[in-house]
Amino acid sequence: MRGFNLAIIFLITFITSCKPAETEFRATENFSTINNWNDPNPALTSEINTFLQSKMNNIPTCTEENVKNHPNCRLEKIEAGTAEPLPSSKGYRVMLIDSQGMMLAAYTRYRNRVLENLFEDEKTGEYNARPPALYIPQAAKEILLDSFQNPAYEKIPSELLTPSLDTFIEKFPFLNSSTGHGVIIFNYIANNSPNSQFVLVHENDSKFNSILCGNDSEDNKIKEISKLFDRQANSILSKIKQYDINFISYSQGYSARTLRQILQNNRCREVSTKLITNINKVYFEYFLKPLTTKSKALLVQANSGSDYLIKSKHDKDFYSDCQELTNRVRVGTANILEQPLPFEGSKNIEYLNEYEKNAKLCTDLYINFAVEIKRPFRYNKGVIHFSKYNIGAYPTSGTAISPSFATPVAVSYLINLKMQLKNDYPNNELSNNMLLKKLYENNNFIFDPSLHKQLPIYELQLLK
Repeated sequence: MRGFNLAIIFLITFITSCKPAETEFRATENFSTINNWNDPNPALTSEINTFLQSKMNNIPTCTEENVKNHPNCRLEKIEAGTAEPLPSSKGYRVMLIDSQGMMLAAYTRYRNRVLENLFEDEKTGEYNARPPALYIPQAAKEILLDSFQNPAYEKIPSELLTPSLDTFIEKFPFLNSSTGHGVIIFNYIANNSPNSQFVLVHENDSKFNSILCGNDSEDNKIKEISKLFDRQANSILSKIKQYDINFISYSQGYSARTLRQILQNNRCREVSTKLITNINKVYFEYFLKPLTTKSKALLVQANSGSDYLIKSKHDKDFYSDCQELTNRVRVGTANILEQPLPFEGSKNIEYLNEYEKNAKLCTDLYINFAVEIKRPFRYNKGVIHFSKYNIGAYPTSGTAISPSFATPVAVSYLINLKMQLKNDYPNNELSNNMLLKKLYENNNFIFDPSLHKQLPIYELQLLK
């Protein structure tokens, strides 16, 4: 009984995460019925889909009621794993800082690629909490974990497993309710960058929120928040060094708007504009700056669009977003459907909406989504596909056009550029400067790597 209660707690954590449910996340109509990829091994794809469906056809629908008594639906406990660093991942290792939604994929299909899971301690804010256990139905565990231990199936793209997706959702409906931002971000990079290995930093922000919303004076709040950011940065830096991390994927930040939203969501009392401005500054000085100046990792971070034109890098609402850092790439969104972007990208700022144009001073790279922003969310060839379970992938809807969902695409695109550089300079140690020089060689800043297959999954010929 205790295990069941823990599982329900886990599912509630997922349900209350920050992104909409799948019915709002998935685009439903396309302009063209042709997928943007080809299957390099149809026989293997048919084999694994037949295998997965045969396993699912022999089990009932697992509901919250029968997880107690049906052997296929009984909840199984899965602990976090630790993988050994592989030579094939050297140069392409990613630290991903996101929500605890990453657990589902990290503990199942991709556990052999996760070097370490770091969880934030709710009381101290440090990343040293004991990793919690994951509870899922026994049959779901067999599909998501056991099936992909077969070396032949390990790296098969999620896109090619789409024929099995509807059956999986039908058999595990309460897992279908558990949508989380982190799992979608992690799944995208892991699927599209098959040689990468990961350190996952599972945030919960409890300590930060408790300081911000506490009864202490504002002077003491800023001191405690500074100490928190400093401790967190030092913890992260030690893991970057330990695992030789090359990229940091970070889909959030603390703009003034974000901080006010945190205050509202937690029903905190009002704070001064001065405190919000100072938090934004210490966040930059004690967290972002050390990550980029005290390590060799490249920080790829979601930008913050703006309702007004940002004219200064010292704008009080966007200070942390607008400061230049040598080893940071700030990511925004474009959404171009009328005509395909060139292979080498574009520098036409008119492709951006006003919200993104306003933040151009504080953004380095824009990723194209190619989907309508209103229902039925029609999409064009090359639309970005996401996955929740790594069984099937679906074109994103207009509601998911955001810098946070552009960030994993940018990370995968940069890994692909680095792979190309490695081919060009096989005997050289590749620096971030070389990578960024290649990124900006034509002064372009809007890219469509999904349309032009500029992702490692194509470079490695797992899709064609």
